[in-house]
Amino acid sequence: MCPSCAHEPVLNDQRPGYRWNAGTAAGPVHNNGDRATAARTDYVGNLGHIWAGWKDCGNVPQFPHPQNLFTVNQGTPWVNGEALGEQVNCNGVFRFMGSVRLADITDGTSKTIAVFEDMHFRGGQGATFDTRPLDDAAWMSPLAAVNSLRNPMNNRNPAWLQNADDRRCHGWSSFHPGGAHALLSDASVHFFSQDIDHVLRYALAVRNDGLPVEGF
Repeated sequence: MCPSCAHEPVLNDQRPGYRWNAGTAAGPVHNNGDRATAARTDYVGNLGHIWAGWKDCGNVPQFPHPQNLFTVNQGTPWVNGEALGEQVNCNGVFRFMGSVRLADITDGTSKTIAVFEDMHFRGGQGATFDTRPLDDAAWMSPLAAVNSLRNPMNNRNPAWLQNADDRRCHGWSSFHPGGAHALLSDASVHFFSQDIDHVLRYALAVRNDGLPVEGF
């Protein structure tokens, strides 16, 4: 947990699997059908800058760029999180299943995010932004332990959100004023402004895009 987080360390009604009905008699202990009680996480592995199942907030704009970095299935690929053959499309350090080698981080370990803060906010388009954690906030869940850096940091823009409790729209976020932390692949920790340029966020997210990473 992040030291600035005032939420409870153990949460109820957490989704234990990629699918809603992931709970089985042989799986984790459940207290509400297919849901579980589990410890929360405020840190997630970087999937890169991708469009993926349960990570596909449709209201996030495709920011204009001459190389089509933000265009789905071009610079921002689609990944079916439960399809083994599509894991190769994750352009970050982690995948829904496994991770990449250090040698695969061709942009350099000091220029690629490995882990970033994600408070798993409920969000929503209403007048009040809901900072309570969603049902995908437990470290044991494949929905919670990784995320894409496609969504803007500390995104509270109603136009870039969907309904409250829509787990597709949270992302890089924190309770720290003005920004959030990330762990780079060289094991250094940095604080980034929530006003970070969209292209810089993309370059830090993707391990092999060849874009310059400057000014942080």
